[in-house]
Parts: sequence; structure tokens; C-alpha cells
Amino acid sequence: MPKIVKMHLNLQKLFRKNCRSIFCGHRTATAAVVITTAAMMFVLTSGLMQENLRLSEEIRSVKKQMGRERQQLEAEIQRLESNADEFQAQLERTAEEHHLAVNDYCQKIDSLDKQLKSDKQFIEVWHIVSQVFNTRCHATV
Repeated sequence: MPKIVKMHLNLQKLFRKNCRSIFCGHRTATAAVVITTAAMMFVLTSGLMQENLRLSEEIRSVKKQMGRERQQLEAEIQRLESNADEFQAQLERTAEEHHLAVNDYCQKIDSLDKQLKSDKQFIEVWHIVSQVFNTRCHATV
């Protein structure tokens, strides 16, 4: 039981007790002051209890809202992490494909360089052979 509720119940008991003593013929100034004080405290604590209940309800409501928002944010975080993982995997696949394509192009370039060297050698040999042939043909004529 909350402390404020206990205080309220104690003030109610005190108020009833003092009311009985006044109504039973024990009218004293002290009893009147106690009753007045008790009545004022009763009114004040009633208001405080209502405010306390209202604030408690507001706290429960805010906690519920926070719980819902927390769940939504956790779901959003999970979705974003999943998207990040998918993006990472796609990026790695793309990098691997790029790496393979670069290696393939490098092999093609090496192959074409070898073919070019071979063709150059053939042309040089052909040029030498044709010069020798032309020289012999002109020498016999």
C-alpha cells in the first residue's frame, strides 16, 4: 500500500475519533483545532491522492508507449541490419565478379601481346625473306 494512502487512512481514523469526542460532549479548543487540521489534511491528502493516481496512470501510459516504441525501433534496427548484411553480401559478390573480370581481361591482354609479338616476328621474317627473294630475282635478270 503506498505511503500516501496509509497517511490518508490514518487521517480518516483521527478525524472520526475526534469527531466522536466532540459529539460526545468533549468540546475543547484542542479538539476543534485537531478536527480542523484533520479536515484540512483530509482535503489536501484527497487531492494529493488523486494527483498521485493520475501521475501513476500517466507513468503506466508512458511506459506502455515506450515499450511499443522500443519494439518498433528494435524491429527497425533488425530490418536495417538485415539490409546492411544483404548489401554487404552483394558488394562482396560484385567485388569478386569485378576481380574475376579484371583477371580475365589481363589474361586476354597477355594472350594478345604474345600474338602481337608472334605477328611482328612473322612480319620481320617475311620482310627479310622477301628482300632476299627480291635480291635474287633481280640478280638473275
